[in-house]
Amino acid sequence: MRILFLAALMLLAVQPVHAAEDQQALFEGYIGSPSYRAILQKAYNDSEPAVLKAKCPALTVMSFAKPEIVEAPVFVRSGAGWTTEAGAWVATATVNRCGSDVIRRVLVETTRSNTLRTRGLIPGEYAGGFKLEESARGFVSMSMLLVTNCKDWKSFMLLDTRLKTKPSKQGWAETWTAQMCGRTVTANVDYVAEPTATGGFDVRTNDIRAH
Repeated sequence: MRILFLAALMLLAVQPVHAAEDQQALFEGYIGSPSYRAILQKAYNDSEPAVLKAKCPALTVMSFAKPEIVEAPVFVRSGAGWTTEAGAWVATATVNRCGSDVIRRVLVETTRSNTLRTRGLIPGEYAGGFKLEESARGFVSMSMLLVTNCKDWKSFMLLDTRLKTKPSKQGWAETWTAQMCGRTVTANVDYVAEPTATGGFDVRTNDIRAH
């Protein structure tokens, strides 16, 4: 987890808001600022797995997708500007990785002290959303470790996810690629709609292979 300071001065660039204190306008100004972009670019680079960083040392943000809101951002006045009081969202970006465009995701959390905490999330074309993230990652990584008989769970590094089918309300399929115990491992991951499951989908793995 990274903790980064985001100066209140950044929020002065937002167009003036009136009595309604339009939180959405403040948020859009916040995530559209050069300071935010620089912090997020650092966050993507800091969370890049070592095995990928060894092949390409730096990522450059090309564009951001619409944030996935986890907790509604809240801004409060601070002197002549605004500061963050609460909020969390998933920041997904297309980044250039030594000539190739790839997708990276981080969780961004704000605090009352006007700082940002960032944490790397599942990379690539993962389509499950934040609610499903923890359970999907935990189940798939454990399945890969067990099938390949890798005892060193600390060696697990998730490198990429790619869509096999288009996401729908009924489900979809992905391919996950990871490295563990010195080997590259792939797995097919199926998401099947299940209202009682975490995030609304049952996660299943098959065709796990070490290469």
